[in-house]
Amino acid sequence: MFLTLLAACLTAAGQRPITSVYGLEAGASNISCDYLSPMPYTGSTWGWYGGWGKEMKQNPEHLVMAFRGGISYSRATDPAVSARMLALSARFGWGPSWRKRFPHNIELTLGAALDLHGGALWLPVNGNNPAQAMAYAGLDLTAGLSWRTRFGRLPVTIADRAWLPTLGAFFAPGYGESYYEIYIGNHSGLAHFGWWGNAAGLDNHLTMTLHFPKYRRQLVLGYRLGFNTYHANNLTTQYVRNAFTVALQIN
Repeated sequence: MFLTLLAACLTAAGQRPITSVYGLEAGASNISCDYLSPMPYTGSTWGWYGGWGKEMKQNPEHLVMAFRGGISYSRATDPAVSARMLALSARFGWGPSWRKRFPHNIELTLGAALDLHGGALWLPVNGNNPAQAMAYAGLDLTAGLSWRTRFGRLPVTIADRAWLPTLGAFFAPGYGESYYEIYIGNHSGLAHFGWWGNAAGLDNHLTMTLHFPKYRRQLVLGYRLGFNTYHANNLTTQYVRNAFTVALQIN
């Protein structure tokens, strides 16, 4: 709903995105959370994502603006398959990029983006502390490389785009600190400055776009690798997702 509202606001403001992408993803997840359990959990993941892009009127040849967002859900079990962990997360990003076109239909983009994501891990077998909240806000470095070619008569674009969290802030409770203690007023040490040393992450999306110019529609097939790792208060939380994606792109 939030992403649909964003697209509607852009249209109403006379800044209709030149490209819209709406897709689904499915794959595998790996979750480690010392706060909830000393064991890693593995399982499946599903998600929905969207992206919107437009050329900036100040310099449409070299400057582009991109919006992206998505929701993912994972179900994972411990090695003995005796306990199940659930994960629900949402992500939103926005930022400009510098674009350079090269011969042979090669295009490079470099930029930065605001990155906001949050969610929760839930381990029902834990009685006192069954959940761990996830929250991060920061700045990503972004990069993309694409090549447009043809398979027979069909135009095809092969691209790889990456978002690298660089500087930000994230939430982490103290070792052994319950959420009830936080609720009654123990708020110190919950927010942490994040950088590559304690808040490593990557969202890399490799895609192949099949263009159908007559219909102004494209089919986008891809593979996404995403992970986030946070270290604070002698605790580590890591959430890894590998997923195949399929999307509809509208120009």
